[in-house]
Amino acid sequence: MASRIAIVPNCQPAYVAEPLQNDAGQLDEVHLEPIVAWKVVYEADDELSDTAMGIPVTVHGGVSEGYAIYFSDTKRWSIPEGSIGKGLDDLLKHFQERGGPY
Repeated sequence: MASRIAIVPNCQPAYVAEPLQNDAGQLDEVHLEPIVAWKVVYEADDELSDTAMGIPVTVHGGVSEGYAIYFSDTKRWSIPEGSIGKGLDDLLKHFQERGGPY
């Protein structure tokens, strides 16, 4: 299986969204880190199909296991394992209901 990697500049108002804990250990805020680029990994499964995965790149490096992607122009968010929603309040509620790891 051959793989290729490309770094593509981000051209959307997209952010990595991660929950922040207060001193009591409760999730009470969503931190937004601007996405500056996407690391796109292409995997050739066979001669007829390719799959690609986009990994966000921020100024501060990697992302935690429990992150979301938030688009400020539409207020929509998505989590890589398939959850989607709209608004930061809804995203914070999702983080609180889902629990860690963060």
